[in-house]
Amino acid sequence: MKNNEFRTMWYWSGAAVLFMLLIGAWAWGQIPAGTLIPVHWGVDGTADRYGSKFEGLLMMPLIIGGISILLAACPILTPIGSTSPNRPKHTR
Repeated sequence: MKNNEFRTMWYWSGAAVLFMLLIGAWAWGQIPAGTLIPVHWGVDGTADRYGSKFEGLLMMPLIIGGISILLAACPILTPIGSTSPNRPKHTR
């Protein structure tokens, strides 16, 4: 993958996570303290598990952001001596 494609993926991933965090922050102020938010639904469409505001609004953007960082670091974490074309040249 070319460096500019890699950078473009970072921008899109960062923009998506930022958008999710902004929506979560906005919704945080709209929901009263102590409210339980449905976080899982059964086959019949009824909520079968509830969570806190943090779990319902911010957990998924944080997980996606962490996974994005981990995947971006994979070329750098490739073992030395690897012939992977995605490995940065300064680490070969």
